[in-house]
Amino acid sequence: MGEHFILVFTVLNEAGALAQTLNIIGSHNFNMRALRSRPMKELMWNYYFYVELDGDINSNDGKDMMKALEVFCDKLKLVGTYKTN
Repeated sequence: MGEHFILVFTVLNEAGALAQTLNIIGSHNFNMRALRSRPMKELMWNYYFYVELDGDINSNDGKDMMKALEVFCDKLKLVGTYKTN
């Protein structure tokens, strides 16, 4: 059985901002299952990113990753966790 979680975040609209967040995720040994973007209605050319990841967000790596992401993300939210067979 595998554990998974979903995050929603925003980053500044500048070169490399999304890459920095993805590098943080990878450096904490989490594998991305999906990455989607949705435009923000209130701000032109800004996006919400939804990322689905393999692993346990409550592990030490998960907690450290969330702290590191808070530095680069304007908004960051854990949407939920789930297990698969």
